Amino acid sequence: MRSRLLLTILIFNAVTAIVGGLLLIAGLFKPPQVWLVGTIFSDYVVPGTLLAGIVGGSALAAAVEHITNKPTAASVALLSGFITCAWIVDEIALIQQYSWLQLVYFTLGGLVISLSYTDTKTLFIYRHQRR
Repeated sequence: MRSRLLLTILIFNAVTAIVGGLLLIAGLFKPPQVWLVGTIFSDYVVPGTLLAGIVGGSALAAAVEHITNKPTAASVALLSGFITCAWIVDEIALIQQYSWLQLVYFTLGGLVISLSYTDTKTLFIYRHQRR
């Protein structure tokens, strides 16, 4: 059950971040330009690339690792959860805007962290005890 929930969240995060990033890059989704005032970005191409590549890519990598039952799946999922949460914190800090979707994605990132933490902790303890 826990494993299935983690995989579902990872796939959801991957698909929505990649699609959202691609929509920003292509200009098919245009948030207000005023949100970029005071940031280093002049348009949404770079943020879209980072969203699709780093946030979506890390969630996709974690989902693939999980599906293929790799020993590093929990660690990659944990990293993906932290990346998702960091993205939301940075987004709020940069654009100075808040949306209920940010709360949803921050919560999903936190769930990924909590669902993968136990497996990661077990992996590290097991490795430490073997040496």
